[in-house]
Amino acid sequence: MSLACLRNSVAQEPLHSFKRRFVSEVLEQCARLSFYERIERTVTPELVPLLPPRPKPIFKYQPPAAAKAAGADAPPPADADDETTLATALVTKIRTKDSADALETFLQTAAANLSAETQLDVLFHCVLHTGSKSVSHLLSVLERYCVLLRRLSSSPAQQRQLLDAIGSFWPDSNLHQVILLDKLMTYRIVRNDSIVEWLFSSERAQLLIQYVVLSLSLSLSLTHTHTHTTNEAKF
Repeated sequence: MSLACLRNSVAQEPLHSFKRRFVSEVLEQCARLSFYERIERTVTPELVPLLPPRPKPIFKYQPPAAAKAAGADAPPPADADDETTLATALVTKIRTKDSADALETFLQTAAANLSAETQLDVLFHCVLHTGSKSVSHLLSVLERYCVLLRRLSSSPAQQRQLLDAIGSFWPDSNLHQVILLDKLMTYRIVRNDSIVEWLFSSERAQLLIQYVVLSLSLSLSLTHTHTHTTNEAKF
């Protein structure tokens, strides 16, 4: 079989075939280590459909286009819903580096009409949105508000809510999802067993095998480290 025929056959394989998944994961690693546009220009046309989607965050509380055009911190229009209004205010406060206590007080007063689940969802999406520019931005925001997020997401259901938010905010970037899972574990915002359970849920079937393995490895490694540290402290 010629190389061209082989490329065509891979592109025509079912989505979950081992051959297609292998090529897709190789291309994703290449895109991760280089510029997406360069990989797109380098591969043959037959393999372009196997490239991963361009990573693009989805901020579901983004104000309408008119408000966005007026400026990132422009007030929402009069007909904006409560969640969008809250998100606009929170993004401004996060960018001006308000303290975690100030943010919590603001949530208790300005969002008293919203449920605790909605408040947590809006807050975490705002954190993800503000930290989406780079890993350093993300680390800075998470470090500043990790105690608040930990306090607001103490139950398994609330931790699952944070994990679902990661999946919906970065639906086309397995790499961003893994980075966020690692940071949530590192800052002890989400329990390791919650992440393992989330990874094996049916909604995560689209995650490439390498990222599932990497996430599980990180979770098990951190669990071992915490256990070892705790045991040493006892003696």
